[in-house]
Amino acid sequence: MRKSFDTLGAIVREQIKRDVLDGALFVFVGRDRRRDFVFDACADSKQPSASPSSTREDAGRSLERGADELVVRHAIEHHRTVATKKAATKKAAVRKGAAKKTAAKKRARVAPGAPLTQDLYTGMSGQFAAMSEFLWRGYNVAIPAVDVGEDIFVVEAENNVLRRVQVKTAGTGTRAGNDKTVQFGLSRGQLNLPAGGSELYFMLLTRWDDVDPARAWRFILIRSDHLNRFRLTPPAGVRRRGRPPLADATAGDDLTMKVLFTAADATAWGHSMAAYLDCWSAEWPVASPMRARVQAPLAVLAAAAAGAPGATAAAPLVATPVTLTGGALARS
Repeated sequence: MRKSFDTLGAIVREQIKRDVLDGALFVFVGRDRRRDFVFDACADSKQPSASPSSTREDAGRSLERGADELVVRHAIEHHRTVATKKAATKKAAVRKGAAKKTAAKKRARVAPGAPLTQDLYTGMSGQFAAMSEFLWRGYNVAIPAVDVGEDIFVVEAENNVLRRVQVKTAGTGTRAGNDKTVQFGLSRGQLNLPAGGSELYFMLLTRWDDVDPARAWRFILIRSDHLNRFRLTPPAGVRRRGRPPLADATAGDDLTMKVLFTAADATAWGHSMAAYLDCWSAEWPVASPMRARVQAPLAVLAAAAAGAPGATAAAPLVATPVTLTGGALARS
């Protein structure tokens, strides 16, 4: 409210048709309805006067005191308004500074050589290594447009079969001689998916060239329900140490799987996964597009090993142990 006291008094006399000094209480409200001024000219006049003149004198003194109070109130409200604006400006600056720090941290995490960047490169290298192996065996592959848990769609066109594959890639891990322990992050929700529709498989890969320079990758290819069975079944004759694992109903979705890779085995949750290590089960035969190129040479090698060199018959391939070696395959 920007009107002076004289202007307010004039409003009382001219518009309200009242005397400012008649002892009445006048309230003036601003346009925004947030501030008000109380004009009480005779609020402090408590002793009755003997004459009209003394009453007007007392009212005049009361008016002065009322005006002083209004000035003080106005100063207090102005101070509060300024303080509120300053506090809001300070909070905005703090939020802006925090946002800048967060952005700087994000840039640092995705900078070349940062751990997050290394994880991204590691994960994608494993995904493309897995895709190359499926392609080599005659399966068509595709990356979903929306990642909702499956990294690869694997299609066997000959039999109209679609399989979903979740690829997990471990980095350096912990070495102990020629053994290596790595960790994979899994999802309880994926492991507990009900059967039906296209099957979900897990392909767990780890780098191996730091143990054996002749082998770039080791892998485990296993169906999700088989992997979940390993997780939920206690190993026979082995007592688990530490706290019992949390039930899926009370635990979060994230699950850590620790795998110990050796030259001939891979163990997790106390179980051996040698049957799934570096090999393709009967569920993954060589598909027709690559059968002549992949299966026939293996049949020749098998015939030569059996003492019949020169044989060219192509025996059906059921299970082919495979070792990933940086783009080239070494099969036994």
